[in-house]
Amino acid sequence: MKYKRLREDLLVLRLETGDKIRESIMKCCYEAHVNCGKINGIGAGEDFKLAVYRKNKKAYKRKRFKGEHEIVSLKGNITLKDNKPYIHLHISIANEDMKLYGGHLEEGTITATAEIFINIIEEERIKRKYNQPLNIYLMDI
Repeated sequence: MKYKRLREDLLVLRLETGDKIRESIMKCCYEAHVNCGKINGIGAGEDFKLAVYRKNKKAYKRKRFKGEHEIVSLKGNITLKDNKPYIHLHISIANEDMKLYGGHLEEGTITATAEIFINIIEEERIKRKYNQPLNIYLMDI
């Protein structure tokens, strides 16, 4: 993983073969002191674990996607949970047949590279608060 601050409010992050997506973005946010922001990226990876929230069950349904996939879109945000950066990511991935899958990204490993931009919203510190009826943490705004 390599990252560079292009401006006060913009980081560019390049993930390399073997990098874990969530862990790498989290590490970058800790090192660069990012507490609030937007994430946008593309790339290629494997061994994805995606989830879809099911309100009626108040839980996520999870599915693993083995093999190499293109990261068509990686989007998310950075907020604070327990006063630490919290990364909320959604992803769209395509297999070799160009079939598209998407959901909440829980795991994924880079095969070639990923190119990610983090737009920092420095003035804000949006926190997450537990919502018992939904059984998830929501932005407290």
